[in-house]
Amino acid sequence: MESSRQIYWPLTGRAKELHLFTSFLRDADLCAMLLVGSAGVGKTRIAEECVAIAERAGWETIQTAASSMAKNIPLGALLSVLPVDFDIDDPASSLRADVRARSPYRKSKTLLFVDDVHLLDSATLQLLRDLADSNDFKLVMTVRSDVSAHNDLSILLNHPAATSCLVGQLTEADVDVLLTAFLGGPVHRRAVDWFHESSEGNALFLHELVLDTFAKDQFVKPGRIWQLRDHEIAGATPRLKDLLRRRLGEVSSNEKRLLEFLALCGETSVFDVVEEFGDVRLLDGLEAAALVRVMRSHRRTVARLAHPLYVETIRNSVSFSEKNDILLRRVACVRQHGARRKGDALSIAGWEIAATGTTTPSNLIKAAQIARYGHDCDLVVDLLQRLPDADQSVQVLCLLGEALVELGQPEEAERVLGVATSQAVTDEEKVVSYSLGITNMFWGMGKVEESFNALETVKGRLASEVYRGGQIEGVEGGMRAFLGTENEEAIRLLSPISVEAGKRAYFSSKMFEGCAYTNLGQFDKAIALAEATFLAHQESEHSQVAAIQLIPLGLALMYYGELDRAREIVENGLKQSFSNKATIPEMWMCYILGWCSWVSGQPTDSSYWYEAALSSAQLHHPSVARGVLSGIAANAALLGDNTTAAQRLEEAQNFPKIGALEGDMEVFARAWYEVNSGRIEEALDVLRSAAVRAAETGRYAAESLLLTDIARLGAPQEAVGRLTELTSLCDGPLVHIRARFASALAGQDTEALAQVGREFASMGVVILAAEAFSAAAAISSRQGRRASAASYRDESVALRAQCDSARTPLLASGGPADLLTARETQIAVAAATGRTSKEIAIDMEVSVRTVDNHLARVYEKLGVKRRTELAAALGHQN
Repeated sequence: MESSRQIYWPLTGRAKELHLFTSFLRDADLCAMLLVGSAGVGKTRIAEECVAIAERAGWETIQTAASSMAKNIPLGALLSVLPVDFDIDDPASSLRADVRARSPYRKSKTLLFVDDVHLLDSATLQLLRDLADSNDFKLVMTVRSDVSAHNDLSILLNHPAATSCLVGQLTEADVDVLLTAFLGGPVHRRAVDWFHESSEGNALFLHELVLDTFAKDQFVKPGRIWQLRDHEIAGATPRLKDLLRRRLGEVSSNEKRLLEFLALCGETSVFDVVEEFGDVRLLDGLEAAALVRVMRSHRRTVARLAHPLYVETIRNSVSFSEKNDILLRRVACVRQHGARRKGDALSIAGWEIAATGTTTPSNLIKAAQIARYGHDCDLVVDLLQRLPDADQSVQVLCLLGEALVELGQPEEAERVLGVATSQAVTDEEKVVSYSLGITNMFWGMGKVEESFNALETVKGRLASEVYRGGQIEGVEGGMRAFLGTENEEAIRLLSPISVEAGKRAYFSSKMFEGCAYTNLGQFDKAIALAEATFLAHQESEHSQVAAIQLIPLGLALMYYGELDRAREIVENGLKQSFSNKATIPEMWMCYILGWCSWVSGQPTDSSYWYEAALSSAQLHHPSVARGVLSGIAANAALLGDNTTAAQRLEEAQNFPKIGALEGDMEVFARAWYEVNSGRIEEALDVLRSAAVRAAETGRYAAESLLLTDIARLGAPQEAVGRLTELTSLCDGPLVHIRARFASALAGQDTEALAQVGREFASMGVVILAAEAFSAAAAISSRQGRRASAASYRDESVALRAQCDSARTPLLASGGPADLLTARETQIAVAAATGRTSKEIAIDMEVSVRTVDNHLARVYEKLGVKRRTELAAALGHQN
């Protein structure tokens, strides 16, 4: 990143405050506005923008700031703006006279901005009160909400002509907008989440974190979206550390000890704090100073530092000997109470490693198991790699191998799991090690055929009652469901698996069973199963990764026709995945969100989500990268960017294709690449072949999408029959509307197209809605019904605004080209992309003369004379 780039820090998420200020300027009855908020929330930045607004409106402005040093000097904060010879008995009149003398012809009032009025002396506060009483000034002031107001300040705050505005923390959406404006492009949601969590919406902390990240060149842009070079980067910057040290310097020695304790030991029950320090009032004082937060957590009342950045700053200030003393005392205390809580083993191991560099093997193993429940695979690997070789049991190796699989290190996972398999003796050890090995081979390495061969080998080595216990069948059923080619068999394998097989095996099997139902078009079953499993998963000991159940739920809802609900559910799950470091669910949730936007017809949004999924896919599961790259290619083609589409499709070939979902997106990418190249017949052939394969394998949900695209590209008569059949095989309204769309296109029924368009729009499938109205406009125009054509065209144009400039033949048919027949449109689009008459004739299996005759009629209808003008006429519609 260029270090010379000019830094621009936008003001974001403060529309409410600025609107209030604009109203304040216009209100003759108000004289003072106070921006109230906690330290670092951004009050000063808002006030500066208010001053700029006033100046643009022609106001005279004066700015000053209070300080702890100036407070010891009467009128110290305003000495710089008062005239040299001001009247000591009436400084307010002196200031008013000075302003009038400097601007005798200015009719507007003067705006005075005073920062940090809680630091002002009594004389200055009285002066501000006098100015507020006059008609010459309006005051904008900032004040900290956590400062107790003395009497003089209370008088000013309670002035009858004053208004207050509480300035809150920035929301995650605010942070997203701010980062996008700062970097000049979209930002990965994971990075947005990290900055929001790390700063907790505090504008000052966010500002420092972002600028420090920028200065350290930690923002990277491997594709279309910005992301962090490292998933988590260093926290507090030097300036932030200095600011925090100043705040911490105001506490007593006992309060400092308590802060150090919380920084090193983390969230602690209030009971343990009292036991350690003997005085709960310490917590009360630190909570009042906004340094500590006390809250309910499950059944306990716990205390923690009020902001994540405090942890690093305080921890680094503790000496090595003091740190060891605090941590080892905490270990002894927890052990004395029996270390009964689930997280105690992990805490003890972490404290002992931090203090002494080591802990017992049993503690390391327990801690790794707890870290696995929390989905912290990096910590699992770190803990288990500290074990001596003598303690590397089959159980430990399986735990390590599983973590390596999820971290996207399949080769190292294969080595570790190979050792585990060779050492396995009991049936349980064999089942676990074999299951993990096959899972890594299939998901981590993309070796589909080898995975099924290994599966058959394993079945031969295990007694039937052993491999039919659930885990092996769960692995096989999940693989078959993901491939999408044997959905009935997948359901047969997965549906009998119960909790007795193990909760993790059970939850995994239910997730893939839902995917198989979705493939078959049985969306009602898929939705009900996913919702029930999600609730059960949340109540289990594996609740940290319950959000993974939202993946099949979102997919089923999308196909059913509830796109908005699907997006909302999956985005909520994505946030949980960030919090729990669940990278595989994160990757698939981004993928599903990309699918939802593709179905909606919003290629820019869809491309964003596929770019977000790509970073996870490359880091953790390269086998999924093929589908993600195909998604980016499909959206690029839909937007008319065939260069990017071709590049991404070529890149996709470097990765294995293991899933039907990925294969579908590759089909759409290739088809729309052909459309954008003017080769609509080739696009139709790609879609036809894929639709046949989908029908043969019972993937009815995907087949409905493929057939709809066949109808959109000029062959509705081919699609309508099978789409009508699918209405009896698939649940939900969306497939029914797709069938009626194809039927209306085939029958040239404008009223039916308009009705379908309205129904698509209500579901959020905006591109098909726009196409339905565009087709209705074209048909009405050819029939000479100009009023109807204009009305339908207006509906289409309104919907196109939501489609990110997507380019499709049907959208092109609704403008000046609406007089063209379907064949003329097909030839016109091909010619507009630069294809010669001979190439078009070969593609369409007609003579060159036929193509030229069609083009001549197209030129006459559109009022153009050459292909460059034709491209402009059609391009105008897109």
